[in-house]
Amino acid sequence: MSLQQLDTDQRRMFRLLGVLPGADFDASAAGALADLRPGRVDAMLEELVDAHLVQELAPGRYRMHDLIRQYAADIAADEEPLAEAALRRVLDHWLAQAVAHDQMLPSPHRGRPSPGDPATAMAWFDLEYVNLIACFDAAVRLGADEVVAELPQAMRVWFFRHRGTDDQARL
Repeated sequence: MSLQQLDTDQRRMFRLLGVLPGADFDASAAGALADLRPGRVDAMLEELVDAHLVQELAPGRYRMHDLIRQYAADIAADEEPLAEAALRRVLDHWLAQAVAHDQMLPSPHRGRPSPGDPATAMAWFDLEYVNLIACFDAAVRLGADEVVAELPQAMRVWFFRHRGTDDQARL
């Protein structure tokens, strides 16, 4: 019944969110997934929150309940012919974000870090860690070799500062 109150674009966003790897997401990841501009994505996510299909965990941070997410994924498998392209866009988005945040961190393997706050970059990795691991696993399944090769490198400084994890060895 909640889907019936949504327009076509909102229903498409709902379906695509079902294929999004990770635990939660922000508007920029949803925008990359659906290939939409930021203002439109924000409005769409608010409509999905109002319809109780998406939960807002904190301002600008969203998640779907596991059962609703599975339902969205099932619908996407049946009705969304461009789901794989959407997934590849969001994988590229997270890779680009990881590389940009990694460049802000001091490392003995490169010269000066890019302008930006290293603490902000570390906090971003802390927040997105589960999603980045899920992104890597999705990239392996899809054969997105660039993401598989470059994401672990972009996380190397973060892993070093956290004394590594089991995921570091696997990646």
